[in-house]
Amino acid sequence: MKDVMGKLTKLRYLNLSMFLNPIFYYHSEDENHEYIQSCISSLGSLEHLDLSHNTFLSYLPGSPGKLSNLHTLDLSGCIRLKKIYGWMGEIESLKLSKCGGVESCVFAVHSNDSSSSSSSLVQLEHVNCQELEIRCLEKVKSMDEARMIMMAKKWKVERLKLCWTMGSQGQGSVDGNVLLEGLQPPESLKCLELHGYNGKTCFSSWWRKSACHLLHLVEVTMEDFPRCSIIPPLGLLPNLQKLILRRMASLRRIDLSDSNRKTFSRPTEFTIDDMEKLEELIMLPAADELVIRKCPKLCFGPLLPRARKLLIFGCNQVMASWHNKGTVHPTTSEPVVTQLVVESCHLPLSEWSLLHHLPGLHILTIKNCPHLTTFSQEIVRALSSLQTLCFSHCDEVPHDLGELSSLRELQLSDCAQLRQLPESLGDLKSLKKLAIERCPAISYMPEKLIILKDLHILDCPILEQWCEFERSIHDYYFEIKKRFLSQRDLNEW
Repeated sequence: MKDVMGKLTKLRYLNLSMFLNPIFYYHSEDENHEYIQSCISSLGSLEHLDLSHNTFLSYLPGSPGKLSNLHTLDLSGCIRLKKIYGWMGEIESLKLSKCGGVESCVFAVHSNDSSSSSSSLVQLEHVNCQELEIRCLEKVKSMDEARMIMMAKKWKVERLKLCWTMGSQGQGSVDGNVLLEGLQPPESLKCLELHGYNGKTCFSSWWRKSACHLLHLVEVTMEDFPRCSIIPPLGLLPNLQKLILRRMASLRRIDLSDSNRKTFSRPTEFTIDDMEKLEELIMLPAADELVIRKCPKLCFGPLLPRARKLLIFGCNQVMASWHNKGTVHPTTSEPVVTQLVVESCHLPLSEWSLLHHLPGLHILTIKNCPHLTTFSQEIVRALSSLQTLCFSHCDEVPHDLGELSSLRELQLSDCAQLRQLPESLGDLKSLKKLAIERCPAISYMPEKLIILKDLHILDCPILEQWCEFERSIHDYYFEIKKRFLSQRDLNEW
């Protein structure tokens, strides 16, 4: 049938309701996708397509092909159809009819003519699904289009992604901040993503009403805001759990405070990434995990970072910014940092002054950091509670590791140039576990470590041979000693 149908180039109305069920039942999703594309992609005159009640239709072809005249697509009863991608926006006049089963829609705003008074955004007027992604927002022509789709009334939408095309702005008939005003999210929203926004400020009025309006919003992502210097008052969101702010080249200050409320009501995870001008991070709400990546100018303020797990990547200034700030005691309401990951810090380890003020630190991971020759005595004293220490992709480890009196576990992985472990580790009575993986240059270690009950060595051929030899010698002398003592005890008796 598909070979014949592809030749019906004058066809305007096509009813395939329930027709595809016996065909799709016996084939894979990929085969079904290829079948339907070969049936309809060349029907350039088609205006109305009825695919209703095809219960095994899981997704539509990625592109509608030549269906430029299609204005009605009936998807009612397609209970397995979860995502529509590419059709809307590419076909400027298309309206979906009865697509209640669709859970996800990816829509690209389209405008055939720059002189046109409207774009294809209005096609979203009757779309109401769980996940909605709108791309190419710079092509929207007027605020009326944004109002027509009535975003605030799309009660099914739980995940909303709004995207402007990077590099295409300065651009667009509608200012980004004004457009956001017309795209006020529904109260049902749980996850909001904004990408490529090019305004200097991002401060629509609905942000100020978020404390009582967006009660279900738990995740916010904002990426690629090249000109924005003022972000929304995110501290007003009462139930925010996860926040990602990434690539905001003009942002100097992040203030997540709220004068009426000191912390969010539930544990949160925050990521701040690639902010080349960021200098201040103010009153961060308590978090389970805080990730700070590639923020070269950032310094912490007068308060400790309020997170149980702190991950710092390529931020020398953060690691050194606590120098000469005196002793800081976190209040009982603040979570104590118990786990710290430091990656790509190029300062000498002795200058990591942030470590001076993390008295509750239990786990420290150091990855891809040079200049690790020695701790300072101040850092050694500050790490009195440290129990687990991990080195990854490091060419050296501090020679005074043996001074960490509470250390119970040491892990080394992918340290290709590391040749030996400090002899002082052998005297560390608290050490119970040692794991060494993919460290081919290590040829020996302190002999006292061989008798550790939890010793794990993987892909270290030279060290494995040395350990095997040393263990055999140890076992041999232990057996002789045991026999000698037994004979002497017998003679004495």
